[in-house]
Amino acid sequence: MCWQWERVQAAGNSAWMLVQGVRADLILLGLLVAIPVLLAPVLALARFHKIWRGFSYIWCLIALTLLIFIGLKPAFVWAIINTARRTINIDKLIVKFW
Repeated sequence: MCWQWERVQAAGNSAWMLVQGVRADLILLGLLVAIPVLLAPVLALARFHKIWRGFSYIWCLIALTLLIFIGLKPAFVWAIINTARRTINIDKLIVKFW
């Protein structure tokens, strides 16, 4: 939020922006734990213990990788988001990655 301070000030209420950022983070974390929470009653049984451990390990690895990549967006992604106003031009993102 600090490195985009001019845009935050232009938008108005900085406390509201901070609350919205926390809200977005909580939504993301909720989506990441939804599948393990739904599968826990079945896979946590004694006979599925090895499957549960393997699933938990792989799920945590994938979730941590996604969180790191989401947090470390390159500068060109922010430039595309800033120029596209309310839409993200997927073609530009694909060209940059390939």
